[in-house]
Amino acid sequence: MPPVAGRITWIRSIFKKIDEPMKVLKYRQCVLAHKKAQRTVRYYNYMNGIICHYEMTYHKAWYDYCEEVRCLLNAPILLCHKEMAQYTVNLDPAIRQLIKETEWMWKLK
Repeated sequence: MPPVAGRITWIRSIFKKIDEPMKVLKYRQCVLAHKKAQRTVRYYNYMNGIICHYEMTYHKAWYDYCEEVRCLLNAPILLCHKEMAQYTVNLDPAIRQLIKETEWMWKLK
């Protein structure tokens, strides 16, 4: 799995782990009325904000990386060596990584 998609998948898995108990607590009004439960809800909302910020930060970093790699596409892909009469492929490894990242981002929506 590419790095950015892996980080987003990781943070989403953490969100699922803290979201499942909170879904159960929504239907237990007597539990939510307790003073300590209110603190738990505040911590949940705080962590939810951090998780959302983390995911958006990495998504923006991926988007900026796309723009940088787009500049690499200005270079010619096939190079012809006249002395050796040979073609070489000038494909930067960042382009391959970006293609894999994009495929994973489509899967992650």
